[in-house]
Amino acid sequence: MTTPDSTTSIICSRCGDAKLPDEFHMDKKARNGRRSRCRLCDRLAGRAWYQANRARTDAATRQWRKDHPERTREIQRAHHQRNRSDHNLATARYGAQYPERAAAGRAIRDAIQAGDLIRGSCFACESTENVEGHHEDYSRPYEVMWFCCSCHKIYHLFVDRPENREIK
Repeated sequence: MTTPDSTTSIICSRCGDAKLPDEFHMDKKARNGRRSRCRLCDRLAGRAWYQANRARTDAATRQWRKDHPERTREIQRAHHQRNRSDHNLATARYGAQYPERAAAGRAIRDAIQAGDLIRGSCFACESTENVEGHHEDYSRPYEVMWFCCSCHKIYHLFVDRPENREIK
């Protein structure tokens, strides 16, 4: 990288490199209108902070989503609309790769929407939130074990796959 001239460059307070002003975030409070760390150092510092405070950050995010379900749903819908083609492509790819699984999933979804099937409580913890169906045999799509998302993941990790039963 060429060194910018001293009249237009800013020295990063973290890495000490002289960089062009465009390589620094804007800051209205700063004398020169730019932050003291370059964008790269800012990004690295942000990642380091997140890793050091991950549990706290994730807990705060979960709490916010719990406190604001309407806004969370709105954000999810907007994301889905923006990425609809990617979602449709992934769904089509899954259906082509696992046709029997996809057909069983559609059968359950359609039966629930028609009112012919009612979601039960979680087989493991008896929760009624975020319950999803688990098929032991995809050729019998209406024979379903109901699990909440968490218990379903645990079931597949430990019960469904014997090689994972021993915790390493």
